[in-house]
Amino acid sequence: MLEGRGQERLYVRHLEVNPQAALVVDDVADEQTWQPRGILIKGTAVLHTEGGEVLGPGFGPKWVEVVPDWVTSWGIDAPAYPPAVSDKD
Repeated sequence: MLEGRGQERLYVRHLEVNPQAALVVDDVADEQTWQPRGILIKGTAVLHTEGGEVLGPGFGPKWVEVVPDWVTSWGIDAPAYPPAVSDKD
C-alpha cells in the first residue's frame, strides 16, 4: 500500500472486523487466442503495521498478509478452457 494513498483504506477497517480475505490475480496470456490465466487465494487476513517499506520506494509501513486456506488457478499449467467440440463430430 502506498503511504498517504491507501494506508487507511476502508477495506482495512473491514478486515479488522472480518479477517476473511480473497486475492485474485489474473490476466490474458495471449489476446489473439484469448487465453486467460489466474490464481485465486482465499484465507485469513493478517494486518501488519510495520515492514511494508521493504516492498519498494513509496510504500508505507502497513501491509496485509493473506494466510491461504484455499488456492485454485486456471490457465497456468493447462489451457483455461478445453477446446470447443462441435455437436456434429
